Amino acid sequence: MSDIELKFGSTDGDIDPVELARYKAALDRLWAEDAHDVRGETDAFRQRLKLTHDDAFTGLFRVYISAIEAADWGSEAMDKVIGRMEADNEDRADIDALADYHWVIRGFMARALTTFSEITWLLEGGFPGGATARARTLQELAVTAAVLAIHGHPDGEHPELIERYARHHEVFNRDSAVQISASGILEDDPFDESTMGLLSTAHDELLAEFGPKFAEPYGWAQPIFKARERVSFTKLSKLVTPRLEVIYRLSSSHVHADSEGWSHGLVTRGDEQMFAAGPTNLGLGLPAELACDLLNVMLQLAVPSSIADEGQVDSDGTLLLAGVRHLTQQALTALHNRQSEVEAAEQDFQAGESA
Repeated sequence: MSDIELKFGSTDGDIDPVELARYKAALDRLWAEDAHDVRGETDAFRQRLKLTHDDAFTGLFRVYISAIEAADWGSEAMDKVIGRMEADNEDRADIDALADYHWVIRGFMARALTTFSEITWLLEGGFPGGATARARTLQELAVTAAVLAIHGHPDGEHPELIERYARHHEVFNRDSAVQISASGILEDDPFDESTMGLLSTAHDELLAEFGPKFAEPYGWAQPIFKARERVSFTKLSKLVTPRLEVIYRLSSSHVHADSEGWSHGLVTRGDEQMFAAGPTNLGLGLPAELACDLLNVMLQLAVPSSIADEGQVDSDGTLLLAGVRHLTQQALTALHNRQSEVEAAEQDFQAGESA
């Protein structure tokens, strides 16, 4: 072994204070002089990306806006349906059940639209890995909403799932308080003995009402499964969107620190390999396709395709959903074309480097 000794970690105490102060002052001075040039490189890259991919990015924005319009129409349509039920003096329990159900679905739709916007923002910045990670969140939203739509609808097998889901976060309040107190991150710990006692009581009451499995990560969905069966996201996905289960596999390395993701920053230039950090114009297609597919799934859950009332059928929802799919295809086709051009240019570059 070599006699070389390596040391990692903070070493401020090993440096002469005067020398350290001089270095920090020089660092600040250099940054003040070079900040514009350094920022300019990133801005220039994004400008080039916008120029080469403008039709694709504009297309994705059209998808986003049309999805908002469809979701707004769906919300207004459901409000009218609920209002009609009230005017007809239908059973109050049925009205409340439908209102509560669609209120939860609206929350999913709003979060899905925000997540889709985040994904397109990351793509325009040249961060396909981050966009893929956010697509994973969009998948979880779509799967969970689909489980509630199929099994927890007021006319479904387990309408109680809506309340179970809406209240599920409460079961973790006690443990969160314990963890916050133990971390020491708060200067004044608000969780005194009395408060912890109230949180423990609330926790026990939830388990008494919904069962001991309610305290597990997906405990809200337990009624769909066997009493002793442990519920997982994979099981939920297989229930409702088995064809989209592959998204979990494709996106995991962009979320977790697994060995597959270790090489995401590895770049090859001829015979040289290096790790690069920063934006890229490669690989933008996959997260865009995942996001568009999942957003359309969410819209199908939130927007009624038709509403029949006393012989009159309102099919505006069908047209709105078809419009979003139409714009989706246009955007993805444009992005596919731009990515093919980028990949061809990269291959030519690699061939030149290897020559």
